[in-house]
Amino acid sequence: PKESKKYLNAFIKEFDSSLLNRVRYITFDHNIGPFETKKRVETTCNVVLDNYAYGAHTTAVEALWGGVPVLTFGSAMDMSGRVGNSVLTTLGLSEMIAMDDEAYLNTAIILANDQSFYKSIRNRLVDTCLMKKPKRHVFWDLQRYVKNLEKGLEEAWFNFLVGAVPRHIFVKDDVEKADEEKKKKAKKNINTEL
Repeated sequence: PKESKKYLNAFIKEFDSSLLNRVRYITFDHNIGPFETKKRVETTCNVVLDNYAYGAHTTAVEALWGGVPVLTFGSAMDMSGRVGNSVLTTLGLSEMIAMDDEAYLNTAIILANDQSFYKSIRNRLVDTCLMKKPKRHVFWDLQRYVKNLEKGLEEAWFNFLVGAVPRHIFVKDDVEKADEEKKKKAKKNINTEL
């Protein structure tokens, strides 16, 4: 919020006043698409370097949705430090997950110096955002997520009602079930033809 600018500026000034002229505040507009947002920050941000222990959550997702790659740590022990890891794994960008300081530093250096590596990561990320047919990428498919969350909550509630011991719940959504059925059917057809 714009009210926070004066406090952030005071903090920056206290830390190192020479940084003030490098700080830019960009208002995020949820009514525009991801790439319009990226165009607004193109000269400001090419990659997000996530921090250790308590990593980026919404910030990382907003950056990724705008086509900005995120480099994160994968060695955190608690949930708050593993969000970036989970997101990048789901998006198929596991090479952006560093397991230690050395790997983090090396990957950041490669991102900065190797344009083909950077473009490869960014293009794969952008491709996940653009997927529409035959289906949206699972990470960006909000309707699918809500449907699966509801199934999981229903299963947890049923588990509670029958007095069962709390357990992990794994939801296999309709898209995954349909994919498995197609694979079984194709395998059966191949076996029949042989």
